[in-house]
This record gives sequence, C-alpha cells and structure tokens, in this order.
Amino acid sequence: MLLNGGALDDARILGAGTVAYMTSDHLGPISRNTESARRLLGPAIGFGLGFAVRLAAGESSMAGSPGDYWWGGALRTLFVVDPLRELVAVLMMNESVYPITRWFQLFRTLVYQSIAQ
Repeated sequence: MLLNGGALDDARILGAGTVAYMTSDHLGPISRNTESARRLLGPAIGFGLGFAVRLAAGESSMAGSPGDYWWGGALRTLFVVDPLRELVAVLMMNESVYPITRWFQLFRTLVYQSIAQ
C-alpha cells in the first residue's frame, strides 16, 4: 500500500499526498552531529512521519536508493520500501544480541544483492 502511494489493489487507504508527506524529511536543518543522531540517522538520512528516509545517493553506508524509507522494531523486525526500485522487503525475527545497525546492514545488503537488474 505504501509503495503504491496509499492504494492497495483497488482500495485507497491513504491519499498519495499523505504518503508523500509521511515519507519526506521533517528534521530539516537540525544538527546530525550528536552521538544519538549519528547512531540513528547517519549521513544523508532524515526522518519522516514514522520512517527513516534516505535523502541522497552515495552518502549512506547501507544499500538503497534516494527516497527509500524504512524502520525496525526493538527485536529486529525490519522493513524497507524503495519506490525507485519498486521494492518492499520485510525481515521478521526475534533477536536482541547484535546491534540493530548490524542487522540493517546485512538485511539491506542481501536484499539489494538479490536484484538482478
């Protein structure tokens, strides 16, 4: 539904403008030069309404496209939506030993390496 701009099959769940607003950066020019900002955001990563959002290509260490958005739960349930590649990927697990950033790296690397084109 999110990948399709708020529509699921023939049903409109959210307005396309609402999805665009949710997946846009709402942090603006606030400093990303703090320990928590570096850990949670990283270079070229903003935050929309419920999602981390990639702002630019070539700056993040994670595979992806400008405009992709994602989030993860406390026990490593992760998802990513990449509108440019028409991709949705979900990882559901129950683990809390390794840092979530490590799982994001592994998950996204495997997902993007599996794309043939």
